[in-house]
Amino acid sequence: MKNVYKSIRDRLAEIAELRYIELNFGQLEGDDDQYPVHFPAALIDFERIEWGTTTQRIQNGLATVRLTVLFENYNMSSNLQPSDISDAALTEFTLLNQIQSKLQGYGSVYHNALIRRSTVRISIKSPRVYEITYQCNITDCYGQKQYDEGQANQLNADVQYSITQ
Repeated sequence: MKNVYKSIRDRLAEIAELRYIELNFGQLEGDDDQYPVHFPAALIDFERIEWGTTTQRIQNGLATVRLTVLFENYNMSSNLQPSDISDAALTEFTLLNQIQSKLQGYGSVYHNALIRRSTVRISIKSPRVYEITYQCNITDCYGQKQYDEGQANQLNADVQYSITQ
């Protein structure tokens, strides 16, 4: 999973407007309004992986990846605002489109194409939060026999490549 996370993180890092990309370890959980992130931010989490064993103790999994995207809360998008202010307040939609453009169909040697399954706006006071759920298939060869990490990564890549062909 580490390599899948790094692959997605590095792909998101190509979006200059994202100021913070991290593994989700509960940054939004807390009692105050101070969050240890810079906005806009993207937090990556593996919600669920359903594993199936193929051969030689190699496992394929259907991974559900949750991307939590956070924005500073601007309340200036009404029709009463000058259009330049209103448009600036709506830049979150542009960034969500950029994220979708980067991730939809994106695959690497560690996972096949990411497919978006849902987008949900989470209602909290601040910041504005969207959760985007993607799914992809991953392969885990670590259980086959004792490999060092480099060998297992190459075997994962070889198996994943044969699955996507």
